[in-house]
Amino acid sequence: MKRFFRALVALIACVAVASPVVSLAVSGTAGASSVSYTATQSFTPPSSNFAGASGGGDGWGIAIYGGRVYNVFHHQSFFGLMCHLESNAAPCWTTTDTGGNVYKTITATVGTATATFGTSGKVGLYADQSTGYLYVYANRNDSGLATPGVVCINLNAPDTNVDPVCSGAGGQPPAWTPLGGSNDSYQVSNTAAGTVTPTYYGGKLWAYNPYLGAVASSGGATSSAKNALLCYDIALQGPCANQPYAINVGSTTADNTDNPPAPPDTLVGGHYFIPTSWSSGAVVACVDLTTPSPQNCVGTWPLAVSAAFVIPSLDSTGAVNGVCAQASTWACYGLDGTVQSTPSGLTASSLEAGSGGVGGAGWNGAPVVVGTRVLEADQGANAVYCYDFATNATCAESSGNYPKTFSNLNGLYTVNLDPQNPTCVWVNSDNGGSQIQNFDALTGGTCASAPVRVYASSFVEPYQACTPTSFTTLSLTTTGSLTTSPAPTLSFTNGNGVVIDGPYDFNVTNPANPTIDLTSLNYTTPINLSTQNALPQFVLNLTPGGSGSLGTVTVTVTWSGSSLAQCSPGYVGPAPNTSAASGIDDTGATMNGSVTNTGTDSVTPVDFCYQTTAFTSGNCTGTVATATAGTTTNSITPYSLNATTLSSGTTYYYELVATDATTSSPLYGGVMSFTTGPTAATGSASSVTTTSGTLNATLYNPGSDVFTGEKF
Repeated sequence: MKRFFRALVALIACVAVASPVVSLAVSGTAGASSVSYTATQSFTPPSSNFAGASGGGDGWGIAIYGGRVYNVFHHQSFFGLMCHLESNAAPCWTTTDTGGNVYKTITATVGTATATFGTSGKVGLYADQSTGYLYVYANRNDSGLATPGVVCINLNAPDTNVDPVCSGAGGQPPAWTPLGGSNDSYQVSNTAAGTVTPTYYGGKLWAYNPYLGAVASSGGATSSAKNALLCYDIALQGPCANQPYAINVGSTTADNTDNPPAPPDTLVGGHYFIPTSWSSGAVVACVDLTTPSPQNCVGTWPLAVSAAFVIPSLDSTGAVNGVCAQASTWACYGLDGTVQSTPSGLTASSLEAGSGGVGGAGWNGAPVVVGTRVLEADQGANAVYCYDFATNATCAESSGNYPKTFSNLNGLYTVNLDPQNPTCVWVNSDNGGSQIQNFDALTGGTCASAPVRVYASSFVEPYQACTPTSFTTLSLTTTGSLTTSPAPTLSFTNGNGVVIDGPYDFNVTNPANPTIDLTSLNYTTPINLSTQNALPQFVLNLTPGGSGSLGTVTVTVTWSGSSLAQCSPGYVGPAPNTSAASGIDDTGATMNGSVTNTGTDSVTPVDFCYQTTAFTSGNCTGTVATATAGTTTNSITPYSLNATTLSSGTTYYYELVATDATTSSPLYGGVMSFTTGPTAATGSASSVTTTSGTLNATLYNPGSDVFTGEKF
């Protein structure tokens, strides 16, 4: 498929837990030699000319793709999509492109009907940077329907396409995927209702669907979507298995009292935190998204806490060590829900994010994280507040301290991270000539001089078997002007955006093509090359020259890696994928995967290989068994293997292994693992004093065995 820069657009605060790094040397793939690859990526950082733009309608979040800034109008009975150029804030489309408006009205043909959509009060957008598909949670509202789901828009479509929804053919997702369960689950009478701050995690798009006056959903494919966690699987282009998912709110009899729009949700290290109110009281619920099927977080969740916001609690490296919730004051908790000390500098004056004061969520979105800093929007003050966990104080920037205020906008709703500029933050608001603006989170100034982040994964094909053995060079060119004295620099960051190595100067002997030899660097910190945890993040510090604009930046990277056909840049053949196991019990499990095949190649055989020792992709030497094919939908064929004679309390590693029979090329879907039950794990003690403490442990029991007499 055509490759663009691969990065995440933040919908809500998404904080990656730092993972151990490995050395630059990694094992290769069985039967594959090492070859050299070269690939380029081009992008246009925001220039100093982006002084702000009218959103064309009312708020809310934004998404960025291909040098364009997209926004969808919130709490509307129609679906309005607006677009501006990153380079100068000009509208992307003419009225001919849109059909007469400054925005495009999105509809879709579903069967023989023309489906129309409404949007919630806190509508979120996710732009898949590798495909150019924009996913938006919306509510179908034609023919008396009131069903939540996901609309897919093809951002690669020509500007002249008035209604550029995905086609559902040729590998494209369907334009509309309902996620409503068995009941209509959207309050048509209140356009502020509906899903809250959707977020991307683990290849899926998640959203809580609060419904005022209804009980919590029991969960399951035939259950109500009211007060449930909805899920869209991007790889499978459809609903996640057995969604909607139930959320543990501490009571199954009380009614929801979240007055639309509900408070924003926050993703912290794979844990999804949901502040929500019920007739039995307010709680903060927590759903663990790292497990094969979402479940309540380990510990004391949900907590009986009235909170408008939840933010990550970070250490000095930006790693997550808990969460903090905002009620009348800030209070902090471990990821297991135990009470932790609240930093003395975390106060209402350093991070006051509610439009009605501390505890008032209003229309505000969720926080974003830049290194060790947490930023939140304040609708009432038209400002962005910022707290720095590294300094335990209000964030500082070149012109003073936060909060950062804005002019020519009103009702500042959201803060949104730029997928390429790691310190660039975009805001969107209710109205004003400059509803949409951006700024650098560290300096408070323009994003034109902010660092540029390039993901190595944007060059390398997204398969574990394609993990590079080494990177060789990185060079760049610009169509604008670039200052070479001082020279541009390269740094590496961890998964939290904190610099772990560098900066290193580019060689500017040829000022038109600065280059850096990655093999000659004296790395002070080994760089993580694990595809599943993200390849290296290259951070480029580039200073615009006299024109004030870098223009279009082209980055060229060379590396050595596997000679497998699926690893060649721009690979367009069958795409394998190993997915999470299901039906896990004491002695059995179902291994799952899929092959996306938009061409005419024949893929056979398709197997699973599994064993009890860890292995790298393509190097399984254990049991090989034929996979069972499911029904092909939109060129995606699911495969599964039901293993029934496994050992209890054992971790198994597995991979989908197939062959493109047309080209005789092996295909490897990536290694995943599961553990059969039951297992017990002793945790750290908590609430320790000089005379007492709480002992903690967890029991993993996927087979629902009956236990009695548990003791320490």
